[in-house]
Amino acid sequence: MVDEKPPASYGLLGEDLLIEAGDDANRERFERWRRHGEELVARGSEPSARPVAVTELEREPPGKAAEVAVEELDRSRDRPGGVRFGSLVHTVLRDAPLSGEPGRVGELASLHGSLIGATRAEVEAAESVVAAALASPAADAARASRRVLRETPFLLPLAGDSERRIVEGAIDLAYLKDDGRWIVVDWKTDLGDLDAPAGASGDNGVSRGERYHRQVRWYCYALEQLTGAPASGRLVVL
Repeated sequence: MVDEKPPASYGLLGEDLLIEAGDDANRERFERWRRHGEELVARGSEPSARPVAVTELEREPPGKAAEVAVEELDRSRDRPGGVRFGSLVHTVLRDAPLSGEPGRVGELASLHGSLIGATRAEVEAAESVVAAALASPAADAARASRRVLRETPFLLPLAGDSERRIVEGAIDLAYLKDDGRWIVVDWKTDLGDLDAPAGASGDNGVSRGERYHRQVRWYCYALEQLTGAPASGRLVVL
C-alpha cells in the first residue's frame, strides 16, 4: 500500500529473524561481525600518513647540513613578480630545452601565459628571465652533465616522525657531477631582499634567504635519501 509506513532501517536482511528467533548465539555472532566492520571503517578513515610541503617545514633536515651556494643574476626591480609570475617562469623552465633556444622559450612563455591568464608584461618578462636562467653558470654546468633531472617531484617519508609525515616537493633542476655528487638548483623569482624577514608562520626572526637555504637543504636531503649519492645546493635568484 502507498500509505504503508517504511521500515525504520534497511539494514542487514534477516536481522529481524535473528531477533525474533531468540537465538542468543547467532545474535552475538552478528553483533561481533557488525562491531568488527565498524572498527575497520574507523581505522580506514584515519590517515596513515600526513603530507607536508617542503615550504611548510620549519626545521632543518636530519644529519649534516648540505652546503648551499647563492648565485644572483642581474634583474630589474621593475619587472612583474608574485605567485603567478613565479609559476609561469618555473613552468617555462620545466619545458624549455636546456640549450635555451630563444624561439622555443618565447613560444612556451606565450602558451603557458595564456593558460594561466598572465598579462603581456608578465609573458615578456618571463621570456627574459628564463633566457637569463638558461644562460647562467648553473645551466651551463647542467648541460655538461651526463645526468640531469628537471622539475622532479618526490615523496619522502620522515623516518621516526611521530606525526607520520611525508615530505613532498619538486626539485627544479639537479645534475650529477663527475665525482658522483648531485648539485641541486633552485630557481627563485622573488624580488624581495633576501635579508628581509621571511614573514612565514613559525619563521620568526628568519630571513627570506635563510628560509630559501633551508628549502634547498631539504631538496638535497631528499635526493640523497632517494639516490644514495651526496648532494649540495645552488640557489639561483632570477
